[in-house]
Amino acid sequence: MQQTSSLYQAAVQEQIAPQGYIRITFGLTDTDAAATCAPPETAPGTFYSRPDTMLLEDGTPRATYATFEPGRMLADGSQLIPPKPGSADLRPEGFVSAALCGADGAFTPADVPGMVLTFSKTHTVPGLTFTFDPTCGDWPEEMHLTASREGAVFFTADYTPDTAVYTTPDAIERFDALAFTFPRMTRPYRRMRLQQLMFGFGLVFDNKLVQNATHKLDVDPISRRLPTNSFDFTIVNINTLTGTGGQYLYDPDNASGIYKYISEQNPVKVEYGQYLAGGMTWKDVAANTWAELELNGWREVYEGGVTEWVPGGRYYLTGQPTVDGLSASFKAQDALSGLDDTYYKGVYAPAGRTLYQLALDVLEDSGLAPFSGTAPPWKLWEGLADFTATAPLPVKKHKELLQLIAHAACCVLYTDREGYIRIEPANDVQDNFKLDFHTMLARPKVSQIPTLWAVECPAYAYAPEAAASELHKESYTVDGTLELHLTFSQAADVSVAVSGATVAAKAVFAGAVDLTLTGSGEAVVTVTGRKLESSARTVTAPVESPDENGSVETLDNPLITDAAHALAVAEWVRDWLLLRNTYEFEYRGSPELDPGDLIWLESQFAPFAAPARVLKNELSFSGGLKGKMIAKRMVDEE
Repeated sequence: MQQTSSLYQAAVQEQIAPQGYIRITFGLTDTDAAATCAPPETAPGTFYSRPDTMLLEDGTPRATYATFEPGRMLADGSQLIPPKPGSADLRPEGFVSAALCGADGAFTPADVPGMVLTFSKTHTVPGLTFTFDPTCGDWPEEMHLTASREGAVFFTADYTPDTAVYTTPDAIERFDALAFTFPRMTRPYRRMRLQQLMFGFGLVFDNKLVQNATHKLDVDPISRRLPTNSFDFTIVNINTLTGTGGQYLYDPDNASGIYKYISEQNPVKVEYGQYLAGGMTWKDVAANTWAELELNGWREVYEGGVTEWVPGGRYYLTGQPTVDGLSASFKAQDALSGLDDTYYKGVYAPAGRTLYQLALDVLEDSGLAPFSGTAPPWKLWEGLADFTATAPLPVKKHKELLQLIAHAACCVLYTDREGYIRIEPANDVQDNFKLDFHTMLARPKVSQIPTLWAVECPAYAYAPEAAASELHKESYTVDGTLELHLTFSQAADVSVAVSGATVAAKAVFAGAVDLTLTGSGEAVVTVTGRKLESSARTVTAPVESPDENGSVETLDNPLITDAAHALAVAEWVRDWLLLRNTYEFEYRGSPELDPGDLIWLESQFAPFAAPARVLKNELSFSGGLKGKMIAKRMVDEE
């Protein structure tokens, strides 16, 4: 559950709830540009300059160091104390020039700060967004940009930024190198600072521009299926960039529009706001950060009119919009939902490998890029290291393997509001949040799942055949370089023999081989190994005093390779399936609720409020917020 103030909680319980808001930040960026960029070449910087950590597609720029330029050392806690020269403890601030500009704001010709970026492939952007120094309100008064392709300059431009976060107005087509110089600052005796560079720009849509939105959050607490986390929205198809009111900005027929710059993986951030007519208390204000309060003045905070925002999540577009007149509709999904590539790099491990190691194998192979810096975009429960499996990971989609790993560890798999993929045990903290008939739009539809007799779970054993056999043999024509991806039945002790060509690179797995061959002519590739045979021993978790007509739930997870492990998973599933009552209803809509939250749910029978776990929370916005929820009561009907 997302944390909210006491005034927020009181406002949403009022007979007539105050106005709710939505804010969608859409990053029109080339998300691959940072990943293909070589380390920046910069003019001499200070010892605490870290340009290598500056190139971020999104995320908040880091705090800056307090330094002795006139009027630049602030006492509001927004800056860091610089480390000693040579210290390894450097925070990612971005590029900071060693030289100071003069009294007129200009750098001497020898000290003009600059930067060169080179890329391993070409990119196209609708503009570039520079975050200079918003902490102190500093930026360059002059900026010069050149773009190159294959060593030839094809675009030059001079800009005069007028704010600490500045977006260039020009699209740049198919560049593989960029160069910037910053000859003059707006204030005297300042260093040039560049905290962040975004390859594109951000658009913000609010109540005025959002026609409707649907937000679906659905998590299975026993990981029998993949979670759902999607966000679809429709906006008014007008030009919000220039303020001229031009229409059809997202229409593919509009040559001056931005349709061609929209693609899969453009980032989308969602926030929900709640109007607090009575303002905030000292306690509530102290609990917030300056950034959260910056949109409101002190009068609004204390006398009323403040809006408290709840993070809705980080998403990525699934493709270009569908345009219908003055409406443009977008579909977005979380990072986990996009892991549709197939993982085939499983290995046979007779000594066992931990589920933590297996999860890292899958996630590191998925190609997920960090949100900022070098921290990976996932957070794994350390207890995954307590479970081991001898099985090679089966050939499946990355997300399907993560689901199997979560299920085998008695965990839930989901993406949190910040966008991190998580595998961890279900939340067991009871929240002081109550959904009653006052906030429901109608009495809930109550259903019961069938009674249970037992849960069965096989523990798989894998053993290689005694003798090696031929897994693959084929002739290939090699003319220079040939890359091969070969698949076969999973085996142990896989080996590859090649005649007629040179093996330049080789990667061998239980059920696949990746080869790079060089040469000229016919090459024969032979793969041998001992095929893996599997067997299973089924364990049973019985139900105490079962119904004679109860059903038997059978699990099937190839990563469960130990009988004690199988029994633990079966008992975990059994205890969940014994909770039979499920509630489905429409209600006002609470964006602070997450699937998995434990809340209080009103019932017309004693006890009048019982703990319930949220399974699905679907929010719809069309000028106002409304929700649909499915929850399971956490006490049985007895």
